Amino acid sequence: MPTTSLSFNIYISEELRKKKQKQKQFYEFKLKMSHEQQNNQQLDQLAHKLNSFKRVTQDINFQANEDSSTMDSLSNGFSSLTSSVRLTSSRFARVISQNQSISRVIGLSLLVFIIFWTLFKLL
Repeated sequence: MPTTSLSFNIYISEELRKKKQKQKQFYEFKLKMSHEQQNNQQLDQLAHKLNSFKRVTQDINFQANEDSSTMDSLSNGFSSLTSSVRLTSSRFARVISQNQSISRVIGLSLLVFIIFWTLFKLL
């Protein structure tokens, strides 16, 4: 009978060792899954942040393109205005150089108009 009890004790201790090993494996597996879940959550957060940065970058690019086209149209407008002013001033200079007496009358008329307009605005 002592051998049977000894072999039973060995069997029980072996079973306990196997059970502890399985429990350890289970806890390690559970810990590994917990770490993987945390990693997945962090990856999802990172993906969300990257998408936000992508949208902000696209918005900035869109706004920069709009501003660039606005600046181009303003530049074209000022260029045409400059050429119109040059053309008008050259025509005005030509008229004044040809008709000195008329230019004096026009100049005095403009001066009187500006003076009256200024006085009217002040009152």
